[in-house]
Amino acid sequence: MNIDWLENFIVVAETLNLQKASEKLHLTPQAISKSIANLEKALNTRLFDRGNVIKGLTFSGEILLKNSSEIIEKINNLKLELDEINNKE
Repeated sequence: MNIDWLENFIVVAETLNLQKASEKLHLTPQAISKSIANLEKALNTRLFDRGNVIKGLTFSGEILLKNSSEIIEKINNLKLELDEINNKE
């Protein structure tokens, strides 16, 4: 899983709108849509109820959103810890 996919997911989940998310993230809606598709594939679950527009989060999406900030924080802390280890070697 790519941390950028998760960060993009959070913004889309908060806005429920690809255009608004793309403006916030300074990415094209297509790039965001692709990152969401990659995240769904990696997690093997649908994260959004959608037709022509995003209608809301699936239950899986709600669970991921609830935990996503903690996941990102843990990944960032792990990167810092590994950087410290690598700088000591």
